[in-house]
Amino acid sequence: MARSTKPKADTTANFAQFIPIAEAIAMLLHPHAEVVIHDLASDTIVQLWNAFSRRNPGDAALLEDNLQFGGGQTVLGPYEKVNWDGHRLKCVSCV
Repeated sequence: MARSTKPKADTTANFAQFIPIAEAIAMLLHPHAEVVIHDLASDTIVQLWNAFSRRNPGDAALLEDNLQFGGGQTVLGPYEKVNWDGHRLKCVSCV
């Protein structure tokens, strides 16, 4: 089963509508995908499931500077990142 790393309830209030969607994706793709909700305004992680990146809620989002959402674009990727252990990851980000 997908495991969630949860922050305080008040932190997730603004993101409540997205949590069931993220949790469902995490359950479907467990254990092969880490699913993360980011707060773009504060550049932090709100909540994550299947955490294999060693990140936690409240940590820096670590979104790439070259990820530019605009012009109606809502999905970026797939793009590549490197995990803490050197493994290559295929990532997709959406707003």
